Amino acid sequence: MRIGTKTLLYGNHQVILHSLFLLAAWLKLYKRINFKELICIIIHDWGYWGKPNLDGEEGERHPEWAAQWAYRHLDVPQGYWEDSFYYQNLCLYHSRFMAKRNGRQPSKLCLADKLSVSMMPTWLWVFLGSLTGEIEEYISNSKYEIFSQSRKSYSEWFRDYKAICKKWVRDGLTVP
Repeated sequence: MRIGTKTLLYGNHQVILHSLFLLAAWLKLYKRINFKELICIIIHDWGYWGKPNLDGEEGERHPEWAAQWAYRHLDVPQGYWEDSFYYQNLCLYHSRFMAKRNGRQPSKLCLADKLSVSMMPTWLWVFLGSLTGEIEEYISNSKYEIFSQSRKSYSEWFRDYKAICKKWVRDGLTVP
């Protein structure tokens, strides 16, 4: 089974757990949610299904599936106004990579997604990431701000990552 499928079934992006933490983060940040935003919270990472990696070329494109689905089923196209693509953009730009690639700012979902990571207990995140092996992909990836040649424990690495996520939320997440 590929790592993208594993993360959704029993890893760090586990469909139920990740959605619950993300919903809690969304409500903490924005105080309210509509039904379509809730659907976006649930489906935003489903594009990982079948992907051979999480942070490689294929994995980085995971938001495209949810964005296409949201556009077809949630957005009400009214010409080419920005609001016509609200739910598509909410899903697509929950990824800092996609936002940067397309010269856009991250969506509200991105900020909530990062806050949800910082809300997850370290022991739970490490346990889920260890089950799938995805934690090794994260730790060894030099694109993360906390990449280090020195070997940290999984818990130490995740605590550092949580601190960065909290800083992004506090400062407001932007893409250069």
